[in-house]
Amino acid sequence: MRAYERFLKYAKIHTASAEEQGVTPSTPCQFDLARLLVDELKALGLENPSVDENCIVTAWLPAAPTKTPGCSWRGCRWKPMSVPDRFCRLCRMACLRN
Repeated sequence: MRAYERFLKYAKIHTASAEEQGVTPSTPCQFDLARLLVDELKALGLENPSVDENCIVTAWLPAAPTKTPGCSWRGCRWKPMSVPDRFCRLCRMACLRN
């Protein structure tokens, strides 16, 4: 999904606030967007995505790959780099092609 498609998906979710409430989140509907973000973080492979009682979304992104370096997609010859020059089209891993 492209960035603008994600933005449009997020913009469709009703997240209006209620100034008179004085709490965070001020309306229960704000959790709808938070839950969607948690689901997307899970799908992207981040560790332990969650939303807390204040509607704050968090997740862990490992600093280094835990598996064998390289793309896990069959036929991809890209290797992960700390400063990538592009992203693999198959797995979206930040890579430098050999």
